[in-house]
Amino acid sequence: MKNAKTAQFVSAGIQLYPHCGYHGLSEEAVAGHINAGADDFRSAFADKDAFVKAVLFEYRERALGRVSFDFSPHLSEIERLRQIIWRLAVSIRSNLPWIHRMLLDSAAGVVIIRKALKFQNGLMALGLMEIMRNCHGSQEVSDVELLNEYDFLQGAVFTPMIMNSRYEAFGILSDDIRSKIPDLLTDEAVHQRIDWVFRALFPQYSELK
Repeated sequence: MKNAKTAQFVSAGIQLYPHCGYHGLSEEAVAGHINAGADDFRSAFADKDAFVKAVLFEYRERALGRVSFDFSPHLSEIERLRQIIWRLAVSIRSNLPWIHRMLLDSAAGVVIIRKALKFQNGLMALGLMEIMRNCHGSQEVSDVELLNEYDFLQGAVFTPMIMNSRYEAFGILSDDIRSKIPDLLTDEAVHQRIDWVFRALFPQYSELK
C-alpha cells in the first residue's frame, strides 16, 4: 500500500464489492464511502482496474491467509489434505457473498474478475490434486481419474455451500429445504461431508484415525 488513504480505499472496495459488484465500484461511490474526494481516488490509482486489482489482492490475502498447501510438513499427506480441505471450506463459507458476486460479474463478462476466479480456481485445483495424488502413494492414478476425484471432492464439500445459498437467493428452494440450509453450513455438517469424501476416496484414512 502507498499510504493510509490508499489502504482505506481498498478496505472500502472490499466492503462495497459484494453489494454493488464491479460496475458499482465507481470513483464517487468508493471515495464517498470514506468521505474522500474522487481526486483522492485518482491520485491513488491509475484507473479503476488498478484499484480492483488491489482490492482483489488484499481480499485474497484476508480470505485465504490460513490456507497453504505446504503447511505442517510433519503431518502425513492424508492428514494435511484433510486440514486443507477444512480450511478451504471455512474460507468459502465465510465469503459466500463475495463468491456469488464474483460469479455474477464473471458471467457478465468482467475480464478482471474472470481472470481472478480462473487464477484462484486453478491454484486450488492444482494444489489439492497434487496432494491427492501423493495420498495414493505408489498406486497408479491417471490424470482423468485424479480430476474426477477432485470434482467429487468439490461436489461433496464446497459446491453445496455455494449452490444452496445461490438457490436460496433465487427463491427456488422449497420451504422445507430452505429452512435447513443453515444446518448444512455448520461445522458439524461440513466435517460430515469431509468424512464421507475420505471414506470414499481414501478408506485407509479411517484406519489412521
